Amino acid sequence: MTVKQRQLDLPVRFEEMNVLRLGLVSMQERIPADYTNWEENFEIDGQIGRVVCKALAEYGVPHGVDNDVMTALITLFREQDDPEDGRMVSSAYNLLQLAGMDVNGAAYRLLRESLERLWTTSYQISRLWRDHRRGRYTTVGLRIVHELEYTGSGDGEFDNDSALVITLAPALVNSIRAGFVRPMDPRLARLLKRRSTRAFYRLLDAKRRDINKPEQTVSFLQLSLLELKQICKIINEQPDKIRRSIEPAHRELLEIGYLKKVEYLGRGIKQQVAYTFNHQVTEEEPHFTFKAELEALGLKPLSLKNILGNLDTAEIRQRLAKAHLVLASYASPPRNPASVAADVLKNPDKYEVQPPSLLPSYAPAVSAKVIKTPRQPAELIAPPVSTEDLLKTLRFLLKAHLELTEMDTLQAAIKEGRLDAVTLIKEVSVAKAAGDMQRPVEKLKAQLR
Repeated sequence: MTVKQRQLDLPVRFEEMNVLRLGLVSMQERIPADYTNWEENFEIDGQIGRVVCKALAEYGVPHGVDNDVMTALITLFREQDDPEDGRMVSSAYNLLQLAGMDVNGAAYRLLRESLERLWTTSYQISRLWRDHRRGRYTTVGLRIVHELEYTGSGDGEFDNDSALVITLAPALVNSIRAGFVRPMDPRLARLLKRRSTRAFYRLLDAKRRDINKPEQTVSFLQLSLLELKQICKIINEQPDKIRRSIEPAHRELLEIGYLKKVEYLGRGIKQQVAYTFNHQVTEEEPHFTFKAELEALGLKPLSLKNILGNLDTAEIRQRLAKAHLVLASYASPPRNPASVAADVLKNPDKYEVQPPSLLPSYAPAVSAKVIKTPRQPAELIAPPVSTEDLLKTLRFLLKAHLELTEMDTLQAAIKEGRLDAVTLIKEVSVAKAAGDMQRPVEKLKAQLR
């Protein structure tokens, strides 16, 4: 794959299946001012239950842009190695990029409002939240954003330097860590211009996935008009107005080839909508080829998908081989070999290694024919391509060691040139691999005072 082709690749984005299947976020772009709560009785996989949503009058129920922000949050969670406590550190700028939103003042305001809406809205889900690890349905109460902390400008708004600490709901964390997620095809993320169509696509795609194996999809799906009304959170109950609400999404999904055919069966509120999907090789399928090798590195297939995007099989093999060699070059196993492997897979040009003559017992065997370079320790030799990439790496490395205000100061110091991000990444990476973060963190905090 050429450099030009890589630049055209879009980041793979992820969504949690419970949120989609229950329609916790309305696909409607605009809602009435008094739309602050809703209740729905659902039947999912023969399981009958109820979902109650209660929001603050100031914000209304989650809707519209919150669908893209939700995707950004789940994707950020995957990027930061599925933290067990659900706590993530990011910049507002990075979150806008993951949401596929423009970076401007209006977008920053939308992002802040969306996060606060997801933070203050509560859900009571009775007997319908799937515990994917145990294969059963449970009752949970949650706020999607469990905790929220951020820095902003003088008037409290987000800006380029805003640092965020976001903690997801425990039930959501457990579900993502159990693998109850789906990747959003980056090609469709680029092609679908309407936010409501992207939301409808997410809902429809979640419905066509196997409940036990979310990576598997069906080519035909039939849903009742009433079920579509429920999961899309369409307020009007008249059948013709429900159809009018979803038909723009139908047209766009037919135009781009995701849908092959849409048919309405029957009349009135009892109508059924039959969807026929075009056959597409799902984005994640090629990466499941490497399942055993990933497990040896401590990674999951979906983690690889998130890291490598749309690279071809040959390049994936080369990067995996390099990850094995980098791990083998350590004098003793790093504390978190999966994080080291993930960084090598994502940024292979940062490392130069040669296959050691005798690999340590913890490293998988790799043929010396894969990479032929002079033997030397794994070493950072080139920075990521942008300042934001550097900051993203530092936020990941330091999220457990810096307070939010310190992270905010760090970002400003790097952007102003008072601190060198590449040098910091080298120092912190070496310390993290050695399991001794105290000295570099104390040194950094002193520099930030």
